[in-house]
Amino acid sequence: MAGDSFAAAILAGGQGTRMKDIADGLPKCLLPIDGRPFLGLLVRKLLREGCDEIALILGYGERLVREYISTELRDIPIRSGICSAGTGQAVLTALRLLSYRDDVMCLNGDTVIDVHYGTVMKFHRDLQPAATIVTTDLRGVPNEGAVFVGPDGRVWAFTEGKAPASAGVPHPDNRRVSNCGVYCLRTSVSGLPAFAAGSDFEQNVLSALVSSEVVMSVSNGTNLFADFGTADRYRRLNSRTSELRRLYPVGSETR
Repeated sequence: MAGDSFAAAILAGGQGTRMKDIADGLPKCLLPIDGRPFLGLLVRKLLREGCDEIALILGYGERLVREYISTELRDIPIRSGICSAGTGQAVLTALRLLSYRDDVMCLNGDTVIDVHYGTVMKFHRDLQPAATIVTTDLRGVPNEGAVFVGPDGRVWAFTEGKAPASAGVPHPDNRRVSNCGVYCLRTSVSGLPAFAAGSDFEQNVLSALVSSEVVMSVSNGTNLFADFGTADRYRRLNSRTSELRRLYPVGSETR
């Protein structure tokens, strides 16, 4: 384990409309990765790397996720909340559920990333910014190049869902990287006005944080990062068996 223990919130409420042909009614977080429901793999990886408390933010497929928790993850204390009003509200729900913690890691329930979560949280706590985001240098990923990072790792602009020219990148040595959807957040940021009903966390909240607070980036380099939000990306991910078994060893989901 790297550093002190931490709390994590998994955003697992997306409808998966681009995957309905292969999902067979399952929420994305329960789709099999290397033959095993991804939620169990992600929860166990978090626990191995220092997480001691997990909150699930649910929406679509809530009943199925709760059934899975009650049978396959019954040995783990998991809290849950409901949100169907956008990713901004989902993150806000997580921050409120875990408001007694100083900071919370928020991550998506449909993303595989080769990163040590405990090390990311230690980085965040050592520097104490308002937020730390995990980025990647991989090419050909969703929202490629939307994060502008200075030489010291500070995020100077975040243009996900916007025209990059509108950001007004102020630092001459910025380089462009991509967002992995893993965020360490001080719970005090829950008071930001950008957390409005229906807000998008990346487009509204994170861009507001970058413009008003210190936000840092920690990179996973060019290691595995895969958002399996489409059928094609899901199929390609499942072909990478050796990488998946290194990240989620066979048998680890029943530890």
